[in-house]
Amino acid sequence: MTEAEKLLYKYYDEDNFEVVDFEDNKKNKLCYIFFSSNGLYKDRNDIEIIKKMHETDRYEWKFISADKEIKQKASRIIYLRDIFKIFYIRGISKKINTIPKICELLTKLTNDMDVILAGSSAGAYMSLLFGNLLPNTKRIIALGGVVDLESFRTFSSYLDDNLDKCKYVNISNRLYGDYWIVNFFGKNNEYDKHNGMLIQSNSNFEYLINVGFDTEVHAPRPSGDDLIRLLTCNNRHLERLKKRINKKSLVSQYTFSTYNLGFFKALSNFVKATVIKAIRRNN
Repeated sequence: MTEAEKLLYKYYDEDNFEVVDFEDNKKNKLCYIFFSSNGLYKDRNDIEIIKKMHETDRYEWKFISADKEIKQKASRIIYLRDIFKIFYIRGISKKINTIPKICELLTKLTNDMDVILAGSSAGAYMSLLFGNLLPNTKRIIALGGVVDLESFRTFSSYLDDNLDKCKYVNISNRLYGDYWIVNFFGKNNEYDKHNGMLIQSNSNFEYLINVGFDTEVHAPRPSGDDLIRLLTCNNRHLERLKKRINKKSLVSQYTFSTYNLGFFKALSNFVKATVIKAIRRNN
C-alpha cells in the first residue's frame, strides 16, 4: 500500500459528511443534498493534494450553497464526499461503507423533509440514484449525469477494480419519478452522450430537462447563477424552461443562461467570464 493510500484509509475512518442546519428556516422543511464528484482532489497518488483536501475540509458545491437565496430556503444542507473517488461504491467511511448504508443515513436525516439533490459526474450518479431511493425528492440537478457505471469502467482503473462490488451498476430503472431532473451533458463527449440518452429514454419526460451542450467536456456546467436559480426556482419556471429547451437540438451555455436568467443577467455573466479568462490567459 502506498503512502497516499494509507492516508486515504486514515481519512476513511472519519465521517466524510457534513450537516448544516438553519434553525430560522425549520418550518420550510427543505433539505439540499450535495454529492462531491471524483474531482474532489486531483491525484490519488499525491499526498500533499490529499492532505489539502482533508485540511480544508473540502466538499464540492459549498460555494454555490453559500448563496443567500439557498440559505433562506434551506432548513438543512447535507454534503457528502467519496474520498476513494469510485462512485461511492465503498460508501463514505469505514462505518458507512456501502451505498445502502448511505441511504439509511440520508433517510434518517431527511425524514419529513422535501429533498433537492445535486452533483457532478459521480455526484450526479448519486443524485440520480438517491432521487429514486429517498421518498420526498422534488428535484435533481445533475452535471454529466451518470447512469451506466459500466460505461465508465475504462475511465478509472480504480473504478475497474471495485465495480464488481457495486449493487447499482446501471440505474436506468431508477430514474422514473414524479420529481424534476435537470441534466447537463456534453453532446460530443462519448461518456456523456451515452448516459444522456439513457436519461432521456428512462426518465419521466414530463419532468425532464435534458440539456446537451455543444462540447467535448464531460459534465459541462452552466454559470453559478444558473445553478442557484435552478436550485431555488419554483416549478413554474422549470416548466417554462422546458418548453424553450425542447425546441433546440443543441444549446450553448450562453443561450441556456438567457432562457434561465434573462438576457441582461446572462450577458453580464458572459462579459465577466470573458474578462476573467483574458486576465488569466495574460497572467
